[in-house]
Amino acid sequence: MGGARLGHPEDTIRAHIAEIEPNLEILRAKLTAEDYWKLKLLIHTQDSSKGEAQPGAPITDPKSHASLARAFLATHCEDADLHDWNLFPAFSIVDGCTAGKSREPLHWLFREIAGKVESQITGGHYSVMALQAILEFSLPVK
Repeated sequence: MGGARLGHPEDTIRAHIAEIEPNLEILRAKLTAEDYWKLKLLIHTQDSSKGEAQPGAPITDPKSHASLARAFLATHCEDADLHDWNLFPAFSIVDGCTAGKSREPLHWLFREIAGKVESQITGGHYSVMALQAILEFSLPVK
């Protein structure tokens, strides 16, 4: 699957993965080694499913790239942490801080989960200020 599109000016899935892997490296110090490797697996699985996905399918549609990736991982991996909220905020930061993507959806997400979702990336409940610092100071705006 190629061609630049909204939020993905990098043109190919391979180029998108190459762009988001450095974001994961920036967050690596906030992650356990196990979570780092889980996120790396999620990055590659989720984005590799885009070629088989139905374009424009909502995330809950079984033919969306996220649903296809989840089904693949459920078939080949028994790790429940790959399917819960623990890694989702970190994945959202890694995937959402790329060229062509607005940071506003990330700010919205973190406002919505503040005080409701626990994650290891910040050592407990998210605070909006901690997430703002991660988004605006740790990851370069591209």
